Amino acid sequence: HVVVVALISSLARVCADAPPASMRLMLGSCNKANVEQPFWGEIARRAPAAWIWMGDNVYADTKRLSYRETFKELSNSFQGKATTPFGVESSVFIMATAERIRQQYEMQRRVPGYQKLMKSSRILGTWDDHDFGINDGDRRYPFRDMSQDLFLDFLDEPLESGRRKQKGVYTSHTLQVGGHKVRVVLLDVRFHKTPYCSWPARLPCMDEEKDFLGPDQWKWLNETLQNSDSDFNLIISGIQILPELRWQGENWSRFPLARKRLLNTVLNSGARGGLF
Repeated sequence: HVVVVALISSLARVCADAPPASMRLMLGSCNKANVEQPFWGEIARRAPAAWIWMGDNVYADTKRLSYRETFKELSNSFQGKATTPFGVESSVFIMATAERIRQQYEMQRRVPGYQKLMKSSRILGTWDDHDFGINDGDRRYPFRDMSQDLFLDFLDEPLESGRRKQKGVYTSHTLQVGGHKVRVVLLDVRFHKTPYCSWPARLPCMDEEKDFLGPDQWKWLNETLQNSDSDFNLIISGIQILPELRWQGENWSRFPLARKRLLNTVLNSGARGGLF
């Protein structure tokens, strides 16, 4: 598994009139609950103000056990007999049930080092495909509502939170740094995502209807950025935003028009210090 860690500190360096102040944020993704995780001690030692999950916080879906199973699912899909709504796209991965997702989150919360971090740092986050429930997942995933509830339970989201009433896990948080603010904007690129236009080829989909966020989330994002008075606006997406024409893996360039819309939304919002 891979964990990506990044730091934001010394806000005073970019705000000339700021009093001496700093804050450490640490971010990570692509974490498997069932393998050794020796890094939490070092993360906790650095005492971040917040730990931010960027997606694939657990791997709830599973790979098929053999090429024979994969080819069988491919054959069934081409005959219109696919076992999942994803057809050929699910030939390699088996989508997770709600119970499987629950088990993975519970396993992660039992990791001693992560338990220590939960007591010392604020935990924020969004999801990506493997914790959502299926590789390259989108709005066709039949357990997405239950998956959202389980994800929010994992983050200890309050029962009265508006995040539990909406469709999707997108949200934002404002963190105070001395006399300045950092806004953490967490996107959901799964709940409302439309299917890709090609598989297994990873070609750009030029259709205007191809989208990652959905209408409600676009409206929320625009309002969130326009109304932000923060000095930094850190925008978190489960898949990469900036790379262009990257054929390997998922990224926003698979839906070029949606990517352009996202960049324009940020640039035209007036929000300061936009970071991806």
